[in-house]
Amino acid sequence: MMKRLQLPLRSSENGFLLILMLVQGFVVLTILMGVMTLGLYNLGAAKRSTYTTNAVYAAEAGADRFMYEINQSGSYTGTNTVCPITSSGSNPVTLYSNAQGRATYETCVTSGTIANEKIVYAVGKVYAPASSVTPKSTKKVRLIIEGTPSGGYVIQTGPGGLVMSNSATITTGPVYVGGFLTMSNSSRIGSAASPVAVSVANQRCPVPVNATWPQICPMGTQNNPITITNSARIYGDTKANGQITTTGLSNPGLTEASGVAAVTLPDYDRDGQKAAVPAGPVHNISGSAASCSGSQAKTWPANVKITGNVSLSNSCNVTLSGNAWITGTLSLSNSSQLRLAAGVTTTPTVMIDGSGGITMSNSSVVATNTNGIGANFITFYSTASCSPDCSTVTGSNLNSSMNVQTVSINNQGLAASSTFYARWTALTLSNGGNIGAIMAQKITLSNSGNITFGSSSSGGSSSWDVRYYEAL
Repeated sequence: MMKRLQLPLRSSENGFLLILMLVQGFVVLTILMGVMTLGLYNLGAAKRSTYTTNAVYAAEAGADRFMYEINQSGSYTGTNTVCPITSSGSNPVTLYSNAQGRATYETCVTSGTIANEKIVYAVGKVYAPASSVTPKSTKKVRLIIEGTPSGGYVIQTGPGGLVMSNSATITTGPVYVGGFLTMSNSSRIGSAASPVAVSVANQRCPVPVNATWPQICPMGTQNNPITITNSARIYGDTKANGQITTTGLSNPGLTEASGVAAVTLPDYDRDGQKAAVPAGPVHNISGSAASCSGSQAKTWPANVKITGNVSLSNSCNVTLSGNAWITGTLSLSNSSQLRLAAGVTTTPTVMIDGSGGITMSNSSVVATNTNGIGANFITFYSTASCSPDCSTVTGSNLNSSMNVQTVSINNQGLAASSTFYARWTALTLSNGGNIGAIMAQKITLSNSGNITFGSSSSGGSSSWDVRYYEAL
């Protein structure tokens, strides 16, 4: 049998295979280097992102601490002696220091452009390793905060009670509820660090309603005026007539189940204000003449009577010189502003008689003057035949009136140092806002994680709240 002839490879073929192997090796090496470079870049980016995020958290922690301290003492000025923050006057506070690194914050404060306003700066720095003297990341935040002078109850209701839902939060107090208190979803009064005193009178008897209504319910009748569901909670000293269940109450929780007095909502000298209106066209104007829109600016004289409905809209400005009496309704919307005149030193009262009362919406503002003066808004409508000039409303008339809404504040209405009072009716506050105090026969708070009120329980002369946040 013929054997297969085997010939050796030629040298040129040997060279070709060698070149091919070298090219393949170079390609593989290039890919590996690219993957390694990309991996190292992504690792570095991840580290930088972590440093940046932690620096922001450190700055915000400093801002949070500043807010806590200034609400304990209105003279608190932050950690640093120079503001805005520079290398001078530096006094950093170490937030944490461990094997992964170190984080610090610094804070300072300057006066704002209007009364009761301050500008807070906070700087967060992250170092790695912890012994490093040069930060890996530095981040700054700026807050504009507004103070509300201390007063009485920040919330006071009649027998209609207080209803809180969604994320509605009351951060300062004290709170007085004449009837019942209902809380649901994640609504909250106070916090573990800053409890708020709550008193509930359970003044909602007899049932059914008769001419003697409202009275405090005797023990055993209409028990548990506080109802808390979902994750809602009250942190604070809670006193409630007839309360048996303690669900959702802490710090210290329910301390008394009797003895809460029936506190009458305050009266007002309505007749005196009406009589103080001078004769003549200057102090007796129509609702259309008092209204404004767009770039308009108007001034209401002190002791003015406005006949009809008043509308402030689209960033217009009205200066309030003193007491005002509106026979119709008052509406503020779309960044409109009602500002107290510079020379006003006593809080004026705006009386509103119309069944629609007062509405604030879409970032409208009641601005204080340089003396820190706001305004008191009182609606007088009721379902009684004597409305709006009733001296008292009780029984079935009050029971029906307390469900009529005459004060509505929503979509970030701002009125620090101002009080809103629905004398015989209901008030609704939703979607945020900064309010001095609210009073009504019935109050509903909803859809609001950042409602803030003035306070008499704060350690400082004012209760300070964040009006604006900015990352620099």
